[in-house]
Amino acid sequence: MIVTVDKKHGKIVNSVLIYAELPLKVGGKLIFNPTDEIFLLYGWKKIIDNPPTSKRGYHVEQDGFDETETQIIIKYKQVEDSVHPVRTFRRSYIAQWIREKGYWNEFKELIAQSDDLQFMWETSTEFDSNHPMWEQALLGVQQAFGFTDEEIEEMLNYGETGQLLPE
Repeated sequence: MIVTVDKKHGKIVNSVLIYAELPLKVGGKLIFNPTDEIFLLYGWKKIIDNPPTSKRGYHVEQDGFDETETQIIIKYKQVEDSVHPVRTFRRSYIAQWIREKGYWNEFKELIAQSDDLQFMWETSTEFDSNHPMWEQALLGVQQAFGFTDEEIEEMLNYGETGQLLPE
Protein backbone atom coordinates (compact mmCIF):
# COMPACT_ATOMS: atom_id res chain seq x y z
CA MET A 1 0.00 0.00 0.00
CA ILE A 2 1.27 3.45 -0.89
CA VAL A 3 1.10 6.02 1.89
CA THR A 4 1.13 9.70 0.96
CA VAL A 5 1.42 12.86 3.02
CA ASP A 6 -1.61 15.13 3.14
CA LYS A 7 -0.26 18.67 3.51
CA LYS A 8 -3.79 20.02 4.02
CA HIS A 9 -4.26 18.43 7.47
CA GLY A 10 -1.96 18.13 10.46
CA LYS A 11 -1.36 18.50 14.15
CA ILE A 12 1.26 20.17 16.31
CA VAL A 13 3.43 17.72 18.29
CA ASN A 14 6.27 19.15 20.43
CA SER A 15 6.00 22.43 18.50
CA VAL A 16 6.51 20.61 15.17
CA LEU A 17 3.83 20.47 12.49
CA ILE A 18 3.11 16.84 11.65
CA TYR A 19 1.20 16.22 8.42
CA ALA A 20 -1.52 13.57 8.19
CA GLU A 21 -0.94 10.45 6.12
CA LEU A 22 -3.30 9.01 3.56
CA PRO A 23 -5.00 6.70 3.82
CA LEU A 24 -5.98 7.75 7.33
CA LYS A 25 -5.52 4.83 9.76
CA VAL A 26 -8.23 4.65 12.42
CA GLY A 27 -8.68 1.68 14.74
CA GLY A 28 -7.11 -0.76 12.30
CA LYS A 29 -9.23 0.54 9.42
CA LEU A 30 -8.18 2.67 6.47
CA ILE A 31 -10.11 5.72 5.30
CA PHE A 32 -9.02 6.59 1.77
CA ASN A 33 -10.91 9.84 1.18
CA PRO A 34 -11.57 11.41 4.59
CA THR A 35 -13.50 14.67 4.72
CA ASP A 36 -12.33 17.65 6.77
CA GLU A 37 -14.85 16.58 9.42
CA ILE A 38 -13.40 13.04 9.60
CA PHE A 39 -9.85 14.40 9.88
CA LEU A 40 -10.96 16.71 12.71
CA LEU A 41 -12.80 13.91 14.48
CA TYR A 42 -9.47 12.05 14.74
CA GLY A 43 -7.41 15.07 15.78
CA TRP A 44 -6.16 16.34 12.42
CA LYS A 45 -6.82 20.04 11.79
CA LYS A 46 -7.07 21.85 8.45
CA ILE A 47 -3.79 23.61 7.60
CA ILE A 48 -3.99 27.15 6.29
CA ASP A 49 -0.72 27.91 4.48
CA ASN A 50 -0.66 31.20 2.57
CA PRO A 51 2.93 32.42 2.41
CA PRO A 52 3.18 36.04 1.31
CA THR A 53 5.29 37.12 -1.62
CA SER A 54 8.63 38.39 -0.41
CA LYS A 55 9.51 42.04 -0.83
CA ARG A 56 12.60 43.05 -2.76
CA GLY A 57 15.68 42.44 -0.58
CA TYR A 58 13.74 40.15 1.76
CA HIS A 59 12.81 36.50 1.94
CA VAL A 60 9.88 34.84 3.66
CA GLU A 61 10.38 32.50 6.63
CA GLN A 62 7.91 30.53 8.69
CA ASP A 63 7.26 32.19 12.03
CA GLY A 64 5.32 29.61 14.00
CA PHE A 65 1.66 28.71 14.03
CA ASP A 66 -1.68 29.98 15.23
CA GLU A 67 -4.01 27.18 16.25
CA THR A 68 -7.78 27.23 16.60
CA GLU A 69 -10.15 24.39 17.42
CA THR A 70 -10.32 23.43 13.74
CA GLN A 71 -7.30 24.98 12.00
CA ILE A 72 -3.55 25.42 12.08
CA ILE A 73 -2.52 28.69 10.45
CA ILE A 74 1.12 28.87 9.40
CA LYS A 75 2.54 32.33 10.16
CA TYR A 76 5.26 33.98 8.09
CA LYS A 77 7.61 36.91 8.44
CA GLN A 78 9.65 38.99 6.02
CA VAL A 79 13.37 38.79 6.80
CA GLU A 80 15.97 41.04 5.27
CA ASP A 81 18.28 38.96 3.08
CA SER A 82 21.45 40.29 4.67
CA VAL A 83 20.22 39.42 8.18
CA HIS A 84 20.32 35.63 7.75
CA PRO A 85 22.96 34.46 5.30
CA VAL A 86 22.56 30.84 4.27
CA ARG A 87 24.51 28.51 6.54
CA THR A 88 25.25 24.85 5.87
CA PHE A 89 25.50 22.24 8.60
CA ARG A 90 26.70 18.64 8.44
CA ARG A 91 24.32 15.96 9.71
CA SER A 92 27.19 13.98 11.23
CA TYR A 93 28.26 16.92 13.45
CA ILE A 94 24.71 17.58 14.63
CA ALA A 95 24.21 13.86 15.36
CA GLN A 96 27.46 13.65 17.33
CA TRP A 97 26.61 16.71 19.43
CA ILE A 98 23.17 15.26 20.26
CA ARG A 99 24.78 11.90 21.17
CA GLU A 100 27.25 13.63 23.49
CA LYS A 101 24.39 15.43 25.22
CA GLY A 102 22.70 12.05 25.82
CA TYR A 103 19.57 12.72 23.73
CA TRP A 104 20.20 10.46 20.73
CA ASN A 105 17.34 7.98 21.31
CA GLU A 106 14.86 10.77 22.10
CA PHE A 107 16.04 12.69 19.03
CA LYS A 108 15.43 9.66 16.78
CA GLU A 109 11.93 9.30 18.28
CA LEU A 110 11.20 12.99 17.60
CA ILE A 111 12.35 12.68 13.97
CA ALA A 112 10.26 9.51 13.51
CA GLN A 113 7.07 11.43 14.40
CA SER A 114 7.21 13.38 11.13
CA ASP A 115 7.64 11.88 7.68
CA ASP A 116 8.94 15.23 6.42
CA LEU A 117 11.58 15.53 9.16
CA GLN A 118 12.54 11.89 8.81
CA PHE A 119 12.93 12.26 5.04
CA MET A 120 14.98 15.46 5.50
CA TRP A 121 17.26 13.76 8.06
CA GLU A 122 17.71 10.48 6.20
CA THR A 123 18.31 11.87 2.70
CA SER A 124 20.65 14.74 3.47
CA THR A 125 24.24 14.83 4.66
CA GLU A 126 24.12 18.61 4.84
CA PHE A 127 21.35 21.03 5.74
CA ASP A 128 21.03 24.60 4.53
CA SER A 129 19.47 27.16 6.80
CA ASN A 130 17.24 28.20 3.88
CA HIS A 131 15.56 24.75 3.77
CA PRO A 132 11.79 25.31 4.17
CA MET A 133 11.68 23.08 7.27
CA TRP A 134 14.91 24.33 8.86
CA GLU A 135 13.46 26.75 11.42
CA GLN A 136 10.58 24.42 12.25
CA ALA A 137 13.00 21.52 12.82
CA LEU A 138 15.33 23.59 15.01
CA LEU A 139 12.47 25.00 17.06
CA GLY A 140 11.03 21.52 17.55
CA VAL A 141 14.38 20.12 18.73
CA GLN A 142 14.95 23.13 20.99
CA GLN A 143 11.55 22.89 22.65
CA ALA A 144 11.47 19.10 22.88
CA PHE A 145 14.76 19.01 24.81
CA GLY A 146 14.69 22.42 26.47
CA PHE A 147 17.86 23.62 24.73
CA THR A 148 18.74 27.28 25.07
CA ASP A 149 19.51 29.44 22.04
CA GLU A 150 23.18 29.19 23.03
CA GLU A 151 23.02 25.37 23.05
CA ILE A 152 21.40 25.33 19.62
CA GLU A 153 24.16 27.60 18.31
CA GLU A 154 26.75 25.34 19.98
CA MET A 155 25.18 22.34 18.20
CA LEU A 156 25.25 24.12 14.84
CA ASN A 157 28.89 25.17 15.30
CA TYR A 158 30.00 21.79 16.66
CA GLY A 159 31.90 20.80 13.52
CA GLU A 160 34.39 23.58 14.08
CA THR A 161 35.39 22.34 17.54
CA GLY A 162 34.21 18.74 18.04
CA GLN A 163 35.82 15.49 17.10
CA LEU A 164 33.58 13.55 14.77
CA LEU A 165 32.75 9.94 15.59
CA PRO A 166 31.25 7.56 13.02
CA GLU A 167 27.43 7.63 12.61
